[in-house]
Amino acid sequence: MKPKYILWLFVAVVVYQLAIPVSTIIREENNLKNGIVLRLRVLPVDPNDPFRGKYLNLRFDNNKIFDSVPELNNDVYLTFKPDSVGLSVIDTVYNSAPEGNYL
Repeated sequence: MKPKYILWLFVAVVVYQLAIPVSTIIREENNLKNGIVLRLRVLPVDPNDPFRGKYLNLRFDNNKIFDSVPELNNDVYLTFKPDSVGLSVIDTVYNSAPEGNYL
């Protein structure tokens, strides 16, 4: 192969390798800039697992809303509303994607 083609191939590989992390950073920064902040009240459980590392186990205070949902084997979609203190609480649980913002 000619050295000219090797140089262009090297440049293409470098650009490709830089494009992946840059696109991830741009996507995450866009989420932070344009996303909605939900302040959730969770129970203080912070386990440390030797295989998964340190992670946060989310256990919501108002789990009673899940009792009204017939099937939780499928994906569920949650909508939130603010409470009197400014924290977000679960408003409704849906089996299909609702209109507006959901989790």
